[in-house]
Amino acid sequence: DGSTAAVAVLLPGQCLIGNVGDSEVVLGTRNGHGRVEVRVLTELHSPSRNEAEARRVEALGVGLRQGRLAHPRFNPRVLSLAVSRAIGDLGFKDARFTGGAPSGLSARPFVASVGVSAGSCLLLGCDGFWGSVSYLQAV
Repeated sequence: DGSTAAVAVLLPGQCLIGNVGDSEVVLGTRNGHGRVEVRVLTELHSPSRNEAEARRVEALGVGLRQGRLAHPRFNPRVLSLAVSRAIGDLGFKDARFTGGAPSGLSARPFVASVGVSAGSCLLLGCDGFWGSVSYLQAV
C-alpha cells in the first residue's frame, strides 16, 4: 500500500527534481571530449544504502534489521521496509498500527533544482530499473 516516487519538472535551462524512497533521477550529458557523464540528482532513502538516512532513523529510536526499517510493533521478520521514505504505507505511519511509537518512515521528499542544457538526457527510474542496469548503461 506504499510507493516511492521520482519527479522532474523541466523549465527553460533548469530542472526541478524530487524523490522519496529509492526511485531516482539521473542526468546524462557529454563532456568536451564527447564522453558521456552521469550525475545522480536525487538521494536514496534507504538505510542500507544511505548512512545519513540510517542515522536519521536511528536518532528516532527506531530499529533497523538487516538494513531494513523495522516496524515498531510487529516482528520485523514479518513487517519491514527497504526504504525509510515513501508515499502511503499507512501501517508504518498511523498510530493505530504503530501503538504511537515512531516508525521512522516519512513522506518528506528530497527536492533540488539543477541547471540543464540542450542535449542532456534525463532518466527517472525505480529500484527495479536501477537494480538491473547501471546509470551509464541507461544513459
